[in-house]
Amino acid sequence: MLSTRPDPRPRSRNKPRPRRREWPNFFVGFRVTSPDLVAHVEQLHTAIRDACPEVASCVIDPRTLHVTLCVLRLSNDAAIDQASQVLHSEAARVAAEEFMRGSPPQFDFSDWGFFGNNDVLHAKLDVTTADGRRLSAVAERLHGQFEQLGFTTERFRRPYSPHMTVWKTSRDRELIKGLNARREADEPSVQDDVFRVVTSFNTVAAETTSLGTEWPRSIELLSMKKKEGDGKSHCWVIVLAITDKWHQRYGAEVNNGVLNIVFFAYVDLAV
Repeated sequence: MLSTRPDPRPRSRNKPRPRRREWPNFFVGFRVTSPDLVAHVEQLHTAIRDACPEVASCVIDPRTLHVTLCVLRLSNDAAIDQASQVLHSEAARVAAEEFMRGSPPQFDFSDWGFFGNNDVLHAKLDVTTADGRRLSAVAERLHGQFEQLGFTTERFRRPYSPHMTVWKTSRDRELIKGLNARREADEPSVQDDVFRVVTSFNTVAAETTSLGTEWPRSIELLSMKKKEGDGKSHCWVIVLAITDKWHQRYGAEVNNGVLNIVFFAYVDLAV
């Protein structure tokens, strides 16, 4: 039987509807391919699979590892083109003012961490280094430009915490919800189980002071939905592309008249 008790909350006939959230469908970032970093991620994935096989589906494919600078909502080709132009302009500025002053940019990853209620496991990028601080400045500037165009879906958070996600419950929310529902109220959640695995993993690897270093080859605009055949996010725009040869020969003379650092924008507007 329904209660007839009046609702004590004040009512408003003209109360506006809550704004519908715009979910991001693109992100700007750089891919992680460092053998040391990938090896550390694979070792941690193995530890998670061994201790918590039921949540193995939530690990991130090592081939798709990346660091996100900002997330965007781009609704059509015109928006993608505008975002591409922003990245192209920023790449030229970064090349002149930020990272190309003396050596290739490098980013160190120092530790594992969690976001939320242990829902997202990530490797922390060290922002205390000179390149780490520059990356923070680039991310904030990009976010500001995209915000002016109405492409951002969230506020820029200070301090900026760049990271590489390696496991997250959002990959299989229904699975996580079902596993937790079958547990008693006083039992730890499956997220807590993974947290304990990572804590034990860190204890065993305590002698390791760094997870690895990444020398990014490019900054890219990547689709969250469209995937390549190998599972990687489809790349729509590449800017600030740095060749392997430039990494190896930085500071040397230009080889055969070819400048080994390349700045370009590759735009793929195919739906």
